[in-house]
Amino acid sequence: MFQLAYIVARLEAEAEIQSVVGDARFDRDTGLSRLGVEPTDYVAAAILMPYNEILELAELTRYDIDRIVSAFCATYEQVGHRLATLNADKRAGVPFFFLRMDRAGNVVARRK
Repeated sequence: MFQLAYIVARLEAEAEIQSVVGDARFDRDTGLSRLGVEPTDYVAAAILMPYNEILELAELTRYDIDRIVSAFCATYEQVGHRLATLNADKRAGVPFFFLRMDRAGNVVARRK
């Protein structure tokens, strides 16, 4: 589901991404691929787990991640990542820090 939401978000934003990359001063192919990844990831997560709905369920369940996973048909990692992004000025969730490490102990992803 996340991959499908990602593709829809990427297709919808392709013109905007290309216009920004066209004006930038870096390698076009590298810039286009990097510029689209993080914002598109966020949009895909927002499609699958809308801010207000995820925050309301998190507060209702006292941040029971297993119940949120079940309600949104998402993975534990996806929900953890989304909870770490609930930091809107007027309606912020509990501040989480998300950290993913590989087997060797290297940090491969982090989110505040």
